[in-house]
Amino acid sequence: MQDAFLREAPNQETIESKFLLNKDLLRERINYRVFQLKNGIWVSAPFSEVGKAVIIENRGADQMLTAHGIVETDRVKSDAKRKRD
Repeated sequence: MQDAFLREAPNQETIESKFLLNKDLLRERINYRVFQLKNGIWVSAPFSEVGKAVIIENRGADQMLTAHGIVETDRVKSDAKRKRD
C-alpha cells in the first residue's frame, strides 16, 4: 500500500505529512486491491483474500503474484478506458 500511496501523492509535502489511518475502516471502504502485472494482466482481489488466495512474494527487486480459485464468471471487456503507456 505504501508504494501505491507514494506513486499517487501529488507532492513532497503530502508524502511527509503525518496522519492517522484506521486500517479496519480503510478495508471496509475500499475493500479491494487491484494489481497490474508487467505482462498486462489485471488482478482485483478483496483485501481479505490477499495473503490467502492471492499470494504476493518478494523475488529480489520484484514481487510475484499467484492467485488460485474456481472461476465463477468469465467475460470479455474492452480496454478503451484503461490508461495506456
